[in-house]
Amino acid sequence: MANPPCNIDTAPCPALHFLVVGGGLGGLTAALSLRRAGQRVTIFEQSRFASETGAAINVPPNATGLLLHLGVDLSTSGAVELQQITGYDKDGNAVNNINILAVDKSWQHKYLLAHRVDLHSQLKDAATSANGVGIPVVLKPASRVSKLDPHRTTITLDDDTVVTGDAIIGADGIHSTTRGILTSTRPQPSGKSAYRFLVSRDAILQLPNARAVLAKDGELVFWMAADRRIVMYPTRNNSLWNFVCILPDPTWDGADDSWNRSGSREDLLKAFEGFEERALTLLRMADPATLKVWRLMDMGAIDDWQTGNFCLLGDAAHPFLPHQGQGAAQAMEDAVSLGVLFPFGVERSEVPARLKLYQRCRKDRAEVVQELTRQSGADIDPSESGGMRLDHITEFIRINCNYDELASSAQRLRLWEHTERSRRYWRMPVSFGPSPGPRQSLGPWTWRNSKSTFISRTIKFKTSRASLSTLLPTPAFSIPSSDSFACASYVHTSLDKLDWLAGKGYDYIGFFIHGVQFVKKDGSAVSGTFLAVMLENLAEPILTGREELGFPKLFSEINTQQSLTSYQAQASWRESVFLKLELDGLRDGEQPRAADDSRLLLYKYIPATGEPGVADVEYPVCAPQHLCPGNFDRFQTATKARIMVEERDERALPSLHHVACGLAKIPVYNIVEASIVEGSCVDNFSGAYRIE
Repeated sequence: MANPPCNIDTAPCPALHFLVVGGGLGGLTAALSLRRAGQRVTIFEQSRFASETGAAINVPPNATGLLLHLGVDLSTSGAVELQQITGYDKDGNAVNNINILAVDKSWQHKYLLAHRVDLHSQLKDAATSANGVGIPVVLKPASRVSKLDPHRTTITLDDDTVVTGDAIIGADGIHSTTRGILTSTRPQPSGKSAYRFLVSRDAILQLPNARAVLAKDGELVFWMAADRRIVMYPTRNNSLWNFVCILPDPTWDGADDSWNRSGSREDLLKAFEGFEERALTLLRMADPATLKVWRLMDMGAIDDWQTGNFCLLGDAAHPFLPHQGQGAAQAMEDAVSLGVLFPFGVERSEVPARLKLYQRCRKDRAEVVQELTRQSGADIDPSESGGMRLDHITEFIRINCNYDELASSAQRLRLWEHTERSRRYWRMPVSFGPSPGPRQSLGPWTWRNSKSTFISRTIKFKTSRASLSTLLPTPAFSIPSSDSFACASYVHTSLDKLDWLAGKGYDYIGFFIHGVQFVKKDGSAVSGTFLAVMLENLAEPILTGREELGFPKLFSEINTQQSLTSYQAQASWRESVFLKLELDGLRDGEQPRAADDSRLLLYKYIPATGEPGVADVEYPVCAPQHLCPGNFDRFQTATKARIMVEERDERALPSLHHVACGLAKIPVYNIVEASIVEGSCVDNFSGAYRIE
């Protein structure tokens, strides 16, 4: 495995194991998409992958962009960019001409004409390669699935082997057996059949009238009668021309609807008698040994694509007629949607809900394109000249091609997380969904912080109760003492090895007022230590602490020097120092007992936009934690301590001068405690709550 999307080996939640039934274009794309999302995938394909059907395939812009997202560039295997669509009636009169190069200015990606074998090979190589993002897909050929259990998430092979996973994807094509888990509906004959064959450009150039019959590079050409049509387009660097000839379904005994039924050139020519000579000349070039014919099958919408831990994908869910070249593209949209909805870290318990979301993302879109495809393949009323109207064709192309499933599914997931998984913190910017922080990852686990460390230096001092009272935010807060003295503390803490910061840390200096109580409206009181301000040197904890908890945090540079016997720290803004803390004579001491007022009291305030003096949010908060945020490992006391606060004007401290001035007005009468505590397992204050 190379370049995983995250640390799969050490993450708290392992990769999910997806069992994909079917190794066609849809199954391979789904496997690749889920691999790149960080999941494990095994494909069970009933064939031996000895060969893939040789035919060309449309890869419209809505699919090309998805393939590029997955690291598959079809231009490297000779896919041809569609440049023009030219239509004739059966007599050779031009009825339609669309300059695709002009139309595609509204598309993000190119419209390509690829060889099916090349596309299949590129997808298989990308999915199974030892290089690339994620865990290589495991491919199990000659593995026919005989039954599956969508709730136990097991599949049983023909040899009675039972395989268990976390999710099952039925990508076994139009004749899907896995579809039977959900419905008895089966595809039915559409009333049409299609011949298909390939002719080399070199062979066409040998014709006496080659210039008359050979289309331009990148040109799709069709001839249409009321109930039948011939379509030709190039692939493999314009060296091969692919032909699809659609006609009313002949009466066949047994009605073989397979993809690879051999066809008769004589029957083909007879079916298109009366078409202009250019078209017939090309049909005569069909090689009888490779000419194929298949019955075009259709199926109405089914009610559900999903149950339990199982879902359908591609033709198994929504078979497509070939008229718009969207069958493979819609399967790829399904596949990429699954990759978006199942990022690494999703828990197994969420699989059914996310598969339901997948159905909501994809079902309506696929069924709309299905119906447009049926309309585009409908017979033409002979009374209407000119075949299918140009505006219909361009409208179908617009709906089909101007769509981005990657973005659509990402948006659906974001909204789903907001509504269905509402117990997550959302912070600005909300455009990107919930934000990670110390109390949540974007995976299903919570940060453990088992290896995190802290060093807290405390200088507790006696001061004026009246002076401290000026820093309390409302009359409901007070220092209930008859004494004129009260205590406050400066606490400087250095945190490190925090999981939520990728093993990094930061510093903060808090100013705490001891012995405070908040009297609620019902007369009951909550006692604790009030946090007046917290200075921090990193943006992330400032934002999360302010918005999620109500901590009064501001940014400050914090510089520290510490030796075996002394400690100095200073807080500043761009070299303007306004606070200094010093300890001397450090020596080991006994572990301290927990403080009586270990609860933190905060006051959360967020102003209303455009209304100075009005609050959108304003309420008291209690965080029931000790000032030292974890387990104690070492305790030191100091023989000397010093606090220096300097008033600075707004030139020196543009956004902090009011804080510096307020702290400078708090007198220091004598030091009550001077100590350093070292410990581990830093708490994240997730127990904080609104008092009222």
